Amino acid sequence: MASRPNLPQVEPFQLFGIHHLAALLLVALASATCFALGRSHWSDHFNKAGMAIFLFWAIALWSLKLRDGLDWDLDLPLALCDVVFIIGFVCFLSPSTLLLTYLTYWGLGGTLQALITPDVKTAFPSAEFTIFFLGHSTIVFAVFFLLGRNSPQDLTGWKGVKNSFSGLLVYTLIVGLIDLAFGVNYGYLLRKPEGASLLDYLGPWPVYVLAGLGIALIIFSLLSVALKFLPEEREA
Repeated sequence: MASRPNLPQVEPFQLFGIHHLAALLLVALASATCFALGRSHWSDHFNKAGMAIFLFWAIALWSLKLRDGLDWDLDLPLALCDVVFIIGFVCFLSPSTLLLTYLTYWGLGGTLQALITPDVKTAFPSAEFTIFFLGHSTIVFAVFFLLGRNSPQDLTGWKGVKNSFSGLLVYTLIVGLIDLAFGVNYGYLLRKPEGASLLDYLGPWPVYVLAGLGIALIIFSLLSVALKFLPEEREA
């Protein structure tokens, strides 16, 4: 009887290990490429392709998440990254300044934090690692592509910070009430993630939630300044 082939051993995830750093480098290079594509005179064609890819990837991710049935504690689209994913798809269809503001500030501020301190237990090539990084990086790619197609300068200044932060407060209130009512933990508003994250340095609940909002306000302010340095003109 033939023996089974030895399956590759999956290593535990190491924060800022070789797999993590390689993934972050690939995300950075791909993001720059997406911005350039959005700036190009072919951006209308890439927008259609991006919308199709975004929809396909959303369906694929949900299919993978739901393959073992719906887990009400994990699978509802209430995490901030899930909300940003939905906003991103709408922006491909018909971007508005307000939605693009949410997508940019929440997408970069929140999703980049998730990529820098991912809530995963296993390293590449595990399915957990791959799905997590592909799912979150897709949001970052969409942000940079849509920033390329539209005017980043429209999102800068106090108005951009105010709109993004006030929207985040509304999200925190609504999802926090849902977490309390049903005993779930979307947005990590009741408990910290099991893996290492920046929240570990922000104190116990509810201090880390308030501290996280304060940090978000700082990050949004810095993003507002950084967006001013993105080129304004698209190719003719």
